[in-house]
Amino acid sequence: MKTVRLFHRHNIYCRCFFMIGFPGETFSEMAETINFAVELKKNGMSDCTFFVTNLYAGTEMSKNFEEELWKTMIYQSGENTTGETSKEPAVKDFGEEKFSRYSSVPAVNLNQYLTNVQLVELVKIAYGKINDGLYISEAEIEALKR
Repeated sequence: MKTVRLFHRHNIYCRCFFMIGFPGETFSEMAETINFAVELKKNGMSDCTFFVTNLYAGTEMSKNFEEELWKTMIYQSGENTTGETSKEPAVKDFGEEKFSRYSSVPAVNLNQYLTNVQLVELVKIAYGKINDGLYISEAEIEALKR
């Protein structure tokens, strides 16, 4: 908070980045993250970007979700007659492969409380709250489940 105020006082552009939707992240923790961004904005943060947590092959977190990761078509090299999929990544189209690894479109639901679609909706709400200087409640986040 102190650093953001200092940057603001000296007219230094300060953009902050946040991730939301980690495995096990609760409504309370999501609200805490968004409300922290609201506080930073009130203290001079220039702008911010939210990302829905995503899996990337080869990362530590992907090891806990291997089965889900390989359901994404980009990492499949084909199907055998039993319908099982190979876990070898297909490197047929470099652009498609890069897009799948570095895009911010979540392919797998990681959070047990909200789906990726609901998390994307939450990010849109968060931007509005931050822009308006309003805090979000756990109940508002939980309402996305309905």
